[in-house]
Amino acid sequence: MRILLVDDSPELLEITRLMLEKFGYAVSTARTPAEAEEVCRRQPVDAAIIDYGLGRENGALLAQSLKAEHPNLKVILTSGTDIIPDQEMALADAYYMKGYTRPTDLQELLKKVLGGRDDRLAG
Repeated sequence: MRILLVDDSPELLEITRLMLEKFGYAVSTARTPAEAEEVCRRQPVDAAIIDYGLGRENGALLAQSLKAEHPNLKVILTSGTDIIPDQEMALADAYYMKGYTRPTDLQELLKKVLGGRDDRLAG
């Protein structure tokens, strides 16, 4: 499984990338919507974990754009706040509050969003 991780915080991007790789996922990263769109053009991605607040950009709009180009892409929005308008929340398949107090929570959410598929280690 390939995961696209999008966050404008280099520290969070790196920590989360390492955590997901430890779980066995292949991870591509992007710090801006333009970088994220380029990653998706270059390689198939099964799921995207997108920060809602990407500097002055909106992660929900990126989710909408990526899903328009890649209808099977699953999207998890993340944020340090739960104050996201319903119409923007509806653009994602799931929401995850930043803080990752239990790293396995994100792993379980990914499994759920991917429909129970967990073929990360399949040949």
